[in-house]
Amino acid sequence: GVGGVIVYMLPEGTIAAGRALSMRRRGGSIVRNLSEQYVRAHAEAILHVAHDVPGEYWQIEHFLLPLPEKWALSFCVVDEAAETVQGYVIASRKDRHVQVHHFMGAAPYRGRGLGAVMVREIERRAATAGVGAISLKVHRATGRALRFYQREGFEIVTAGVGRNGEYVRLEKMLTPTRGVAIHQPNYFPWAGYFY
Repeated sequence: GVGGVIVYMLPEGTIAAGRALSMRRRGGSIVRNLSEQYVRAHAEAILHVAHDVPGEYWQIEHFLLPLPEKWALSFCVVDEAAETVQGYVIASRKDRHVQVHHFMGAAPYRGRGLGAVMVREIERRAATAGVGAISLKVHRATGRALRFYQREGFEIVTAGVGRNGEYVRLEKMLTPTRGVAIHQPNYFPWAGYFY
């Protein structure tokens, strides 16, 4: 990326090929870091991403809540040519994992690979932050979203989350979960190494 911006090559008609990085300057989509200033300046465009989602309740004040490492982990995907926000991820650090609070793609880009590009980007940001997992919640009624996250490697870790048990908590491990044992026959803790 240049100046904190990563440019994805998104050939006409498809976003799925965007997994390959390219330094394309025109007509491409770029990943932009979110900041308080960017959210305030582009509030209408950001809110428009989810305007067609039933029950969507996020307002600008939700985007601006102070959370640990939120601005380093959160981003949006922008179509440079059309100057539109295609999607965004709002995330923060919670202990040893990244918590995704809001993951949204605009209607024209759903089912075209934008979500996979955004998953790769949050994985990259989580790895840079040195965390071992990404977690998020999905409403049980959104089977399409649940299947998407499972295809992307997320596993259900808790069902029945929320006041009425309407959410499923998913997690994706970024680092191996198996421990490694090293056998050192020439080492005693009280005497150190001997040969």
